[in-house]
Amino acid sequence: MLEHGLSFHKAGRLADAEAVYQQILKTSPSHFGALHSLGIIHYQRGNYEDAIHQIDLALRTSPHVAEAHGNRGDALMRLKHFEEALASFDRAVALKPDYAEAFSNRGVALAELKRLDEALASFDRAVALKPNFAEAFNNRGNALKAQGKLDEAVAQFQRALALKPDYAEAHNSLGAAFQALGKLDEAVAQFQRALALKPDLVAAHDNLLFCLTYNERLSAEQLFAAHQEWDIRYGRVIQRPSAYSNNRSAGRRLKVGYVSGDFRQHPVAWFCRPLLAAHDRGAVEIFCYAEIKRPDDVTDRFNFQLPTIFTPTMAPNSISVRRDSPRHMTVFPGGGSLARAR
Repeated sequence: MLEHGLSFHKAGRLADAEAVYQQILKTSPSHFGALHSLGIIHYQRGNYEDAIHQIDLALRTSPHVAEAHGNRGDALMRLKHFEEALASFDRAVALKPDYAEAFSNRGVALAELKRLDEALASFDRAVALKPNFAEAFNNRGNALKAQGKLDEAVAQFQRALALKPDYAEAHNSLGAAFQALGKLDEAVAQFQRALALKPDLVAAHDNLLFCLTYNERLSAEQLFAAHQEWDIRYGRVIQRPSAYSNNRSAGRRLKVGYVSGDFRQHPVAWFCRPLLAAHDRGAVEIFCYAEIKRPDDVTDRFNFQLPTIFTPTMAPNSISVRRDSPRHMTVFPGGGSLARAR
């Protein structure tokens, strides 16, 4: 019966596969294959916490299955729980020393934790086990780029693309390395290739706009049109309320919000600080929303030195105002295509 569910699963018929797995669990509540496969379905649907819970149930019945620990680590990575993910990958490779995918993912977790030398060693192990592992070469290149070893990073990205020419993420990575080297035309070509292969790869489009900003051959109208294309592809129309219930009395104190991923060591932060400091606090109450993955000392200065209400808010692939945000607030986005290439 499990094979029947797996055949549905491989065909992408997740609802049918789920029904089979649930049927198995009615008669065999501790069936490892059904429990683990349900966890994978949750992962595929983006329900990462549910995936971890389901895989944990599977591991209670069979704690020595390396692939389950590896999948658990993948779900934890999606939730940005990098230390926990690393522990899962460590367990996976301890159980299965030739598990190349787990070594590669382990390297990504180490890189996120800024343990770059250890990350490179893990990627080395991955490609030693699997010499045609394009994803591991791409990951290795990203770690080298993070160390500032740009020429070495380019070589790794090119190696990945030699193995897998249609690998959109590697084209994006190579473009980011070219951009950091100041080779903007080459970078643009790579970002465009990435988007041709994978039109919904937002990071490549972000990086393309960044490069175009420095292209002196483009007119302001052409640059604006390029940004409009981004909005057409990824933007969302937000319905404007037909009426507002806020206090409209003259002289009231206004609430003004700024949303940015650049309240950190970044030019936008330096531009914003004088603006925020110059507001008349008797007339305006300031709220800053920081879409920041890794706050730094500049973030701390915004938080503690300026008289603002500063809220870190991180949402995957989007800018979102938290539910506890003040109502009736004007919000100004900050940053735009000054985001770092990634």
